Amino acid sequence: MSEPKKPLAALAYATPDREPKAGGEFSDRVVGVNVRLVDNLMQIAFIVGGGAIGCAYARVFMLGAWWEVGAILGGLVGLLLSGTYLAVYRRIRRRV
Repeated sequence: MSEPKKPLAALAYATPDREPKAGGEFSDRVVGVNVRLVDNLMQIAFIVGGGAIGCAYARVFMLGAWWEVGAILGGLVGLLLSGTYLAVYRRIRRRV
């Protein structure tokens, strides 16, 4: 028989007094899981806000048609804007 699988380790969020381990800078710039809770909350806010704005725009200017598409496109734009904002914010913060 094979050994039972070990449970996955819980994802530990970084806090202001505890930054991510070495390699966090590479993960931030290239690929990887974002372990900063504030960054994740910021991305959620951008995506939800972009979706709401896209939905409202489509309902007003397209006379109610295609509001679902407006919400999805707004969410995608919010995702791109949040990534850009966080990249610039992290770059500026590292210099200080």
